[in-house]
Amino acid sequence: MIIDGKKISAVLREKLKEKVSKLKSKYNSVPGLTVILVGEDSPSQIYVKNKEKSANEVGIKSEVIRYPEKIEEKVVLDKIKELNDNNEVSG
Repeated sequence: MIIDGKKISAVLREKLKEKVSKLKSKYNSVPGLTVILVGEDSPSQIYVKNKEKSANEVGIKSEVIRYPEKIEEKVVLDKIKELNDNNEVSG
């Protein structure tokens, strides 16, 4: 048996898009994804770019917060707390 990952992925994305649309209709709100990216690591940037693209494809709000590599840990932890307290951020 050969599994067509691209086809399965497309079907899953379409189902997720429908679910997000129903959430928007019912609650006038959609899930939100916020990513904190620290530094300029190329693989991480590619990973985050793909997550952002996927989120946008299905109607999920997406935001990327970028910090330089040399950032104080407290700044990042404060931002995480702020995001945790934000009802518009689901993950």
